[in-house]
Formats: sequence, structure tokens, C-alpha cells
Amino acid sequence: MTASKSACAALLLTDAIALPLLIGIAPVAPLVAIVGALLVMALLITPAAAAARVVSGPLAATVLSVVFAEISAVGGILLALAPGVPVSAFITTIAFVIYMICRVIGTARNRRGSGRVAATA
Repeated sequence: MTASKSACAALLLTDAIALPLLIGIAPVAPLVAIVGALLVMALLITPAAAAARVVSGPLAATVLSVVFAEISAVGGILLALAPGVPVSAFITTIAFVIYMICRVIGTARNRRGSGRVAATA
């Protein structure tokens, strides 16, 4: 085998390995952005919305939001250790459950008349 044939064979082998890898990895890139956006919503927006439903002050809402986000993150990581399901699925589920519980509590408070006091400007 000459040097040029050897170089051609190496190039074909590299292409035979690289092309399937690129085809397999390319569809994953947009999914990473989607999962990232989902986690931002689950760890930043949902806990803040849940906390705002049950407390009236901004400091209490901030502290409670951090607690809710920590519960979602740590709980999601711990639950994902066993079954092999991605962590993001558990984090978003826990955050959603916390939000729904806070929404029920907030609605019950508003019906009783002991809800949050609206801030005046």
C-alpha cells in the first residue's frame, strides 16, 4: 500500500466515523437551549410566582422563592439518582407542584378575606 492510498484510507475512515457523530449530535444543540429555558423557568420564575401567591412583602417573597428553588433543585437531583430520568424533569415537576400548592393556598386566603393587602402607589 502506498502513502497516498494509506492517506485516502485514513481519510475515508475519519469521514466514516465523523459524519455519523455529527448527524447524531446536530439535533441535540437546539434541545439544549430548550432544556435550559425550561430550567430557567423552573428555578427562577416559578418559585417567585409561587412565593408571591402566599406572602405580601418583597423580602419574604424573595426568601421564600429561594427556599422553593432550593427544594426544587435538590429534590430533583435526589429523585433523579434512582430511575435514570433526566434531572430537569424532576426539577420542573417539583416546581410546578409547589406553585400549584401555593396557588391553592393563595386562593383560599383570598376567599376568606385574609389575603394580601394591595400596595398603594
